[in-house]
Amino acid sequence: MVYLLEDDLDLSKIIEEFLLTANFHIKTFSDYRLFFDAIRANKPDIILLDLMLPMIEGTEVLKYVKSNLLMHNIPVIVVSGLINE
Repeated sequence: MVYLLEDDLDLSKIIEEFLLTANFHIKTFSDYRLFFDAIRANKPDIILLDLMLPMIEGTEVLKYVKSNLLMHNIPVIVVSGLINE
């Protein structure tokens, strides 16, 4: 199971469709609170994480996951539209 935390609904849909066509199971979240509830209830195989979220920094989500003994071994891939100019 792939968990995607992404606030851009258009980008979230594109990623979801791509992964579904590759036969991945994916659950998408645009709200970090719902993401935290879900990850506490069911541990995913991997997390795709946006760094630029409106209510919380993606780095804070990453710190939470990696500091939790029950979650720290879940691989996390950072997905971001951040451009360095």
